Amino acid sequence: MKKSMIKIYFSIICLIYVSIVYPQKNYSDAILIDIKNDTINCKIKINYNFLNKKYLDDAAYFRGVTIVNDEGNAIEKIPAIYINQVRFTDIFNIERVYLNNGVLFKQLLFNGVKLKWYRTMTEDLWNGPSFKNYLMNENGRIFKIETLRIKKTLKEATISKPELVSQIDSISLWVKNIDVDILKVLKKNEE
Repeated sequence: MKKSMIKIYFSIICLIYVSIVYPQKNYSDAILIDIKNDTINCKIKINYNFLNKKYLDDAAYFRGVTIVNDEGNAIEKIPAIYINQVRFTDIFNIERVYLNNGVLFKQLLFNGVKLKWYRTMTEDLWNGPSFKNYLMNENGRIFKIETLRIKKTLKEATISKPELVSQIDSISLWVKNIDVDILKVLKKNEE
């Protein structure tokens, strides 16, 4: 009796471990623009985080893309260095745009006339991937978004619209998805 219970517990633990370690895989139609500026319409493999399917497994994705066939089988892996741009719509109907940033992609989170919002990834052997966000205005000035200075940075970047100050002040730094609040401010800034 004890051996069968141990086997059941072990099986459950293994199942949970595999589900967490290996994210859900999906496929999406994509537009790739390579370094020669050739446009390629294809399907690419997208890895979503198992625990929260709203997020891509960015650590794996920033390195490049895997082109797949209609059955979802990998045809070719292309490192980010050979791609100028990748554009696709995820399962939540959110358009994702990744741009060449050397060896890794940078994500274009907002493409406004006054401000653009980018996210980059760096990798460290000990700590793994880390993400950095920054805004760039129409003059090329960069505003680094740091966790405890988000409000100050947004106020500096949107200084021409003082009516946004109250909206920026109402942003909670402790919410799970602060990106939504930042996006609202940036869209309002474009009006």
